[in-house]
Amino acid sequence: MEVLIIKAKLLKICSLFLCVFITTSCNDTKKYEDLDYKDFEQFSLSTLDDLYSLKGTYCVELYYPTCSHCVSLKPYLFKYLDEYERGEKTTKVYFFDVESSTTANGKLNRAKFKSKSVNYNREELILEMKENKPSTLSETYFFGTPSLYVIENNSFKDLIVGDKTIASYFNSLK
Repeated sequence: MEVLIIKAKLLKICSLFLCVFITTSCNDTKKYEDLDYKDFEQFSLSTLDDLYSLKGTYCVELYYPTCSHCVSLKPYLFKYLDEYERGEKTTKVYFFDVESSTTANGKLNRAKFKSKSVNYNREELILEMKENKPSTLSETYFFGTPSLYVIENNSFKDLIVGDKTIASYFNSLK
């Protein structure tokens, strides 16, 4: 009888440990939810004009602080940046607040990008940029936030749009 009681207690303890382990390991971005962009200020671009000015291959996330999809992406971005700082990732990622340095109607930073027709096809315009490899903002399209621009040797390489797609891309980066 005593052996059964001990086994039952051991089973409860193991079950509790397993539940805690699963809960914490499945949500490894949880600890990043309370952080903010200012906690990773060293990865902030001071001006949008720096989009193509850095060396090598890197990514730049454009975001608005009040964009709900940008907010949901933050833990994934901050987890990636933390891993980068620890040397676990090698592709540098920067971010830029598109809302910064704007006029009252928010047009200053958006006006730097290439304009689109009213009935544009986003995939076709991204393909156009991949083919033309723009190296200035005036040659680059902007589709909203969050957007992750992949830059290689001061030219456009790729554009990833949307919080879930960008989060997945962060997981694939080395």
